[in-house]
Amino acid sequence: MALYRLLKYMSRSKVQSAVVCLGKSGFIGQQILAINIPLLCLDVGINGRNYIGRSVEFIKFVRMSRPNIIQGWMYHGNVAASFASFMCFPRAQVFWNVRQTLQSLSNESTSTRYAITLSKYISRRPKRIIYNSQDGQVQHERLGFSSRQSCVIPNGVDLDELFPDSNARRQIRNELGVNKDVVVVGHIGRYHPKKNHVGLLKAIKLVADKHDDVRFVLVGRGVVDDDPELKQIMQNNSLTERCLLLGERQDVVSILRGLDILVVSSAWGEGFPNVLSEAMATSLCCVSTDVGESSTILGSTGTIVRPNDSVELAKGICDTIALSADEKIKRGQRARARIMENYSIKSMSNLYEDQYHNTQFN
Repeated sequence: MALYRLLKYMSRSKVQSAVVCLGKSGFIGQQILAINIPLLCLDVGINGRNYIGRSVEFIKFVRMSRPNIIQGWMYHGNVAASFASFMCFPRAQVFWNVRQTLQSLSNESTSTRYAITLSKYISRRPKRIIYNSQDGQVQHERLGFSSRQSCVIPNGVDLDELFPDSNARRQIRNELGVNKDVVVVGHIGRYHPKKNHVGLLKAIKLVADKHDDVRFVLVGRGVVDDDPELKQIMQNNSLTERCLLLGERQDVVSILRGLDILVVSSAWGEGFPNVLSEAMATSLCCVSTDVGESSTILGSTGTIVRPNDSVELAKGICDTIALSADEKIKRGQRARARIMENYSIKSMSNLYEDQYHNTQFN
């Protein structure tokens, strides 16, 4: 999503782009095509199926594009970008983009561990390594990534798209079957151990025991009622009637407008949690674990708690629920103002344009 927004707002007169997706197109791919950016989807697969044929297709696409710069996006994309640069005549400059923190390799999948380890050994080759968080930069350089050409560009928020909307709020709450007086606490993130849904549900149970008038909305790929682990936890803690598990949704902006509080429960791995800045732009009160740049993004506009501490997370949610209506409004307004001042998509796109331009002409 961050890549899509960058492509959408970057000046076409300064930077002309094309995108190679190693996997399937999906929703983001369709969004990229909709803004008239050329897109090649290789659909290589996690086990490298069709690898040789797709590699040939990849090389042809890159040579046809004749890029000045090849920008990798996340670990596998970074490795692919470095490979592609050798196929270009004249040789293209390589940029990497690292978009998460890295507490331990053991938290990552096998293919990602291989990509990170290889990246460590070839990390002096790219012209720039762009991180989206200071923590991510520090942790990767501690692991062995080169530091001589690194910089940090935080994610940007599309403020024209993300803003509070009372009509949209009523519509989504009607769809969810939640009346205007009910407090709605939301969580948006795919079902993955680093998002810590298990710890989140433990915190939700503690909150639900204290507040009868609170409902919980969980959104994300794999976050569905028939997942065995989630279903068991929900049943064991009598949360079935209190929680709505909506799975993956394409109308995340609408969902945010229907919430009162946004929670980030991640245990590790976050660099710059997009959903946190997006919720703040929508003037929501936020509670987040202290992962990646979360505390920097929030500043004094929300609540930060320790990761992997369901009791503290529940307390943060309860304390936010207890705020008066006026206090919640003021906190939400401060949150949006902070995003406007520090994390606009225009600022992000300008910084990328500067990096690309300076590399080519200095």
